[in-house]
Amino acid sequence: MKKIIFILSVILCTSIKLCAQIIESENLLFVYSLHGQTRKYNTTFYLYNDTLSVRLSIERNTKWQSSEFITLPEALNSGTSLSFLQPIDKNIVTLPKNETFNILSRKAYKELKNRGAFVYSNVAYRIAPTKEILNSKQPLLHVIEDYEGCEMWILDNPSLPIIWKMKNNPLEIDWEVKSDVESIFDIKEQITLMPEKSGSTYFAYPAYSWQQTPVPEGYTPFYISHYGRHGSRWISEENRYTDVVNAFENVELTELGKDVKRRLDIIYQNAKGNAGLLSPIGEQQHREIARRMFARFPEVLNGNRNISAYSTTFPRCIKSMQCFTDELIRLNKSLKTKKDSDKKNMSYMAFDTPEMTEWNRKDAEWREAFTKFEKRNMNSERLISSLFVNPIEKKKADELMMGLYWIASDMQDTMPDMSLYDLFTTNELFGIWKSINYRMYLCNGGAPINKGIPAMSASSLLKDVIDKADRAIKNGKESATLRFGHDTNLLRLITLLGIEEYSARERDEDRYHLAWQDFNITPMAGNLQIIFYKNDKSDIVVKFMVNEKEVHLPVETNNSPYYNWNDVRSYLSKKIQ
Repeated sequence: MKKIIFILSVILCTSIKLCAQIIESENLLFVYSLHGQTRKYNTTFYLYNDTLSVRLSIERNTKWQSSEFITLPEALNSGTSLSFLQPIDKNIVTLPKNETFNILSRKAYKELKNRGAFVYSNVAYRIAPTKEILNSKQPLLHVIEDYEGCEMWILDNPSLPIIWKMKNNPLEIDWEVKSDVESIFDIKEQITLMPEKSGSTYFAYPAYSWQQTPVPEGYTPFYISHYGRHGSRWISEENRYTDVVNAFENVELTELGKDVKRRLDIIYQNAKGNAGLLSPIGEQQHREIARRMFARFPEVLNGNRNISAYSTTFPRCIKSMQCFTDELIRLNKSLKTKKDSDKKNMSYMAFDTPEMTEWNRKDAEWREAFTKFEKRNMNSERLISSLFVNPIEKKKADELMMGLYWIASDMQDTMPDMSLYDLFTTNELFGIWKSINYRMYLCNGGAPINKGIPAMSASSLLKDVIDKADRAIKNGKESATLRFGHDTNLLRLITLLGIEEYSARERDEDRYHLAWQDFNITPMAGNLQIIFYKNDKSDIVVKFMVNEKEVHLPVETNNSPYYNWNDVRSYLSKKIQ
């Protein structure tokens, strides 16, 4: 078996002749297996002018050997085949225009993201759930081809969709990346490579294949408690489209401005009459989450089972509930479902305490510092001058920039084949996102300045979670409780739970974005799943997942991420007021 170990690094380089983007990370290892041999390569990916250079070096017999593979722009963008050439010292290999090396082409990646499948080397791969544990904290997309069972785990990165793992390759060339780093990219680099993340809670749900820790021996899942945000939607008010569209009327536009006006007209025709409604992408997100839930926990959802589903009164939440439960019923026609979207659900699923209402006031004390932060991080001058021949008053220019930003952010949720991100620089997107993330952290997260006020608005929701779990445990009649609501309520519940991954308490406003990222917690269709397991002695343990990724509570356990339910219940009960 041959093992090749790659170390990747990410740096941004500029010069007069060349702008190269170099991906850098310490402790990122590629393990390459072929016929029992092992070789260790230091590897760097250089991306410049849409040409990808993969440089490999290895120490052999006390001397360094190196080689290089060059993927041409045509292959990087539209390649259809993988190269399995092995490195030879001092060789520089330019691959054919249809071949890539250790990555997918961007076209194949886009097809995978948009349609859930792609064809490579004349083989069709489709997205699939996985229970296999990978030594990776990176967001991965798992695909499989049915004929010979070849599997790939692909880094969810539109610029460099690296094949993180290859398994069951009929050529008997397999590999796996093993990394000890939390993330290859810092926050700004993530937004550079995936501008959709700058959309804050408009980020479309990423169907990552997170690793799943084996269930403790003797335990079987029997109940699921869930809270899911509605799926992707159009912007909530139609005037947020028309205000931007109207700004391009009866004014002198640049050539770019004329092109943007044309795009905005198409976008508005798509959005007209749909403000706030669930989009087809949002419908599909909930069907897919339901499908993965069914595949992961068949013991809970197979056979003659009862589930209850609740939603807020908003149509996008009701339809999300319908799509989710319809998919479960399609998979198991014996499933009995009770659906409830009554107004009474608002008292716990979308609730604000009086203290929260006071905290959110337009003249609240914290808003002065926020406004100053926002002004420091947003400059509309370059963008507006690129669109309009004559200058616009500063306040109107800032408002228009934000209007364009929100429409650009929503394209991934409604019209993924059209984009407005080319209007913005990375610095502009990063600055806007930092400001929005700041506000979301103060109004929904664990920022010390808010004194826990937002989290306490989720107290009635947490009580509902505990009460319905107690009922399911006692009577054994209900297999799942599904709830469909909104991003702010999910954020506050996760904050109240004290989930360690999202509990940073940062006091420095310039570091809020480093401590807490809204797009990681509540993208469109974001969700919390609590899985209950029991053994023959009726001992119960639970596991918490946010967006299908295992997370941790500050509760003692010898078997993380599994916790004794009595310990968790005691911990959570103290948080209810």
